[in-house]
Amino acid sequence: MIIEACAGKAYDHFLDEYNANNGNFLAKLIEEEGVIVKSFSDDVYDAFGEASEEVFEETRGKNALVAEVNDKFVAARVNVGGRMNLSEAPYYAQRNRILGL
Repeated sequence: MIIEACAGKAYDHFLDEYNANNGNFLAKLIEEEGVIVKSFSDDVYDAFGEASEEVFEETRGKNALVAEVNDKFVAARVNVGGRMNLSEAPYYAQRNRILGL
């Protein structure tokens, strides 16, 4: 229980630091180093998805435990993704619209 509490607190601290500092460091890379931020095209994302599915299928066939873990991962991904599409994504889109971001 103590280890779980410490791990949770450490993760919270990491996430807080990431959220507090990532924008500043990205701005520094853009302004001081001339970094140009670009998005991947849908074709590239599609290729990522296809390649990851190939890896999942290959590793699923290794043994029953890998298949079980993969099944649980996929179920959790669907659950989280569905919830995020209903809550976080619309919230961030509207917040950014209002803030002009």
